[in-house]
Amino acid sequence: MYAVPFYLIGSQHVDFQLTFDIDLTLVNATGANAYLTDISNFTATPTGLNYEVQIRVRKNGGTTVISVPLDDATFLIADNPLANGSTVLDTLTGTVNFAMGVLLPTDTLTFEARVVLGGVGIGATANDVEWQNLGGTPVTITSEIDVTGLRVSILPSVNSLGFNQTIIMNDFIPEKVKQKDLVKSVMTMFNLVSEPDSDNLNHLVYTERDAYYDAGDEKNWDTKRKKDASQKIKFLPELSSKKVQLSYKDDKDIYNETYLDAIRETYGQAEYIFENEYIKGVDRKELIFSPTPMIENSFSAIVPSFFASAPKNNIRLLIHNDVATCDSFNIYNYTGSGSVGLTSYPIVHHFDDPYNPTVDINFAVCDYYFYPGIVLTNNNLYNTNWRRTLSQINSGLLLIEYFDLNSADIESLKLSDKIWTNGSWWHINKVIDYDANAEKFTKVELFSVDDEIDLPSFDVKTPLDDTVLSGQEPSVPIIQDYYAKNNVNYSQGKTIIKGVNNIVLPNVKAIVIGDNGIIDEDGYWLDGVRLGADAIDGSSKTYIFKVVSADYSINCDTDEIIEVDTSGVTITLPNRRNCVGKKIYIKNFSGGNITVDTATSNVDGSSTQTLADKEAITVTSDDTRWIIL
Repeated sequence: MYAVPFYLIGSQHVDFQLTFDIDLTLVNATGANAYLTDISNFTATPTGLNYEVQIRVRKNGGTTVISVPLDDATFLIADNPLANGSTVLDTLTGTVNFAMGVLLPTDTLTFEARVVLGGVGIGATANDVEWQNLGGTPVTITSEIDVTGLRVSILPSVNSLGFNQTIIMNDFIPEKVKQKDLVKSVMTMFNLVSEPDSDNLNHLVYTERDAYYDAGDEKNWDTKRKKDASQKIKFLPELSSKKVQLSYKDDKDIYNETYLDAIRETYGQAEYIFENEYIKGVDRKELIFSPTPMIENSFSAIVPSFFASAPKNNIRLLIHNDVATCDSFNIYNYTGSGSVGLTSYPIVHHFDDPYNPTVDINFAVCDYYFYPGIVLTNNNLYNTNWRRTLSQINSGLLLIEYFDLNSADIESLKLSDKIWTNGSWWHINKVIDYDANAEKFTKVELFSVDDEIDLPSFDVKTPLDDTVLSGQEPSVPIIQDYYAKNNVNYSQGKTIIKGVNNIVLPNVKAIVIGDNGIIDEDGYWLDGVRLGADAIDGSSKTYIFKVVSADYSINCDTDEIIEVDTSGVTITLPNRRNCVGKKIYIKNFSGGNITVDTATSNVDGSSTQTLADKEAITVTSDDTRWIIL
């Protein structure tokens, strides 16, 4: 028996492989020889009886779901007689494969072995032959299956995760990602130094570079240096490129491409420019991970911007830190049951908190973020892990000098040691050509110790926010630039487009939401169809009308025309992402003022709109804000 561990639907299935060794035995318990006899009356030409061994699978003890033939053996009439007792007809060996789908976790599969009889000969069936004794009387001959060896392999072939299914995270790492590349990228992110664990040489100890060098021992080598030898000193920037870029790997999802097209740099990238005017080139330190712009979803949760339904993205690295609150949402499993009215979600972000972060695993502050309201932190990877290193290169020196080192010096030496020589502190970069068997000076390459007091200030920039953009979300200019490049718009600025591959004809005034439309008339267009037009059958559209007398929250699925008959009432528009392209008409018949409020955005740049008696507005959403039509 096999208990199905999760839901299998559509093309999802379980692959079974059976490798078997079976003795097929005929049992003659008549006490005498038995004879296989032709009883066809010349309607066929039977020559024997075929015994086929099958595996039959039942689901939940019900009818047979599938029958799989394993192998067969034949007893021919020419083989008569069948001796009394047990006779091994044949030993069957082999491997069969079959698949089963449309299974639930509550299902139990039962496997049974059976023998199916068939005729041998032209037009013959099992009914054309009969076992008889020597006198022609029918007798019963039974068959037995003796399984001497059986191995079953069960492999679910599932392209989506089932409810309550255990996730093996290693299965989600792309095959081309090598362990060394993953470790190297993490070391680059946090500027780590590794060295063997003195207690276990099979282990490596990773330490942040600044902490590693700060913890080094102080050693005086001034008396060991070869004072009559010339010193070589170089400026460290002469050994580097003009610019250093610390960056994630570019990806091809729409948010990363939109940011790259508009800003001309990777999301979360930091760039450091050395002060030396005589060097050129760019040293790009790129991770194997790609950056993850964050967006606000339909229930106001801040989530990664890639699409889970088709995640053709490069590998990502994010912070999972506690939970945050959001609007109500539901999670349903395969059966339609689940959790409803949830108002919190797990934080998975490059920040440790979506709105008030204290940690950011981007290298630097971005020029834009795809949702508003963030109180930014300076604790990004550049400022916390790379600032001292790059500043040290920018102002540091490289010294090449000779020292009289012995085996004790070499044995106790660590790269983090601070070396005092010629009136300054230095770190060791290289020990060159040390020879324990010769009394000679050893060439050592050192670089100057940095001075925290002389470090530059944190790299800080202020991204555009909703105030700078006059009520628009920070992502709006980027997205508008993307739409401008991917539509043919002859309206000379008279049409607003949120979508791609649309063609707008000259002199048309329209708001277009959606893709692949030919916009040839004034109005509001959704996915290539002008809203407000008559139905295909020529009938006019009937709108849903509702009169309210108290504070009311609009439902985009059911509300179209709202009439307010009581003054002082507040009408609250829903989340703008739930109402893209939907027109809402609000009319004030209260005799006083009413307020139109929003749940998460604004209306034409204002958080509220006040309607006097007999005033009305019609609004729609373009996904980024509410618009008065």
